[in-house]
Amino acid sequence: MLFRELNEIKNWEIISEIVANKLEIHYPEIYKRSTNHSLIYLPIDILELIRPQLAEMFLPLNINLKSAAIFVMYNNNDANLHADNLPENYRINIPIINCECSKTQYFEVSESIYYQNSFYRIKLPSSTSQIKFLNEFELKCPTIISVNDFHKVLLGKNVPRISLTLSFYEDISFLLS
Repeated sequence: MLFRELNEIKNWEIISEIVANKLEIHYPEIYKRSTNHSLIYLPIDILELIRPQLAEMFLPLNINLKSAAIFVMYNNNDANLHADNLPENYRINIPIINCECSKTQYFEVSESIYYQNSFYRIKLPSSTSQIKFLNEFELKCPTIISVNDFHKVLLGKNVPRISLTLSFYEDISFLLS
């Protein structure tokens, strides 16, 4: 399974609202993305502000937060087809703003190459690769996603699209079932 909406997670909207408000008011360079990166580790003051809610949110699942980052998109080239190639296979993404009508799409890719981006080595389809669409979802609530399978994000009508991506110390693949 590539993703699953985690409807059992409650009160995530509080976190979404706090992050959106803090980014827009206190971090316009992130909100307006005057930085060169679309993936940005969550500023520590925002993380500390939402840490109690995150801990409470994930306590019933018995998982512990490892890292939190925000993904800011202004155009469809911000998340071209790729596989993240991370130590953890799954993350939980939470919509912050303008995620409605956007789609995260998954694909099967026959051949890939490695590319070093600003943060880590990712996999990209090779120029001769055959690509087959598998599935897609709209980020409407906390969703566990496979980050090491090939995927891309297509924007909806409003920008910026901002989501929170969370990694955990534990293997969270059990949340797929």
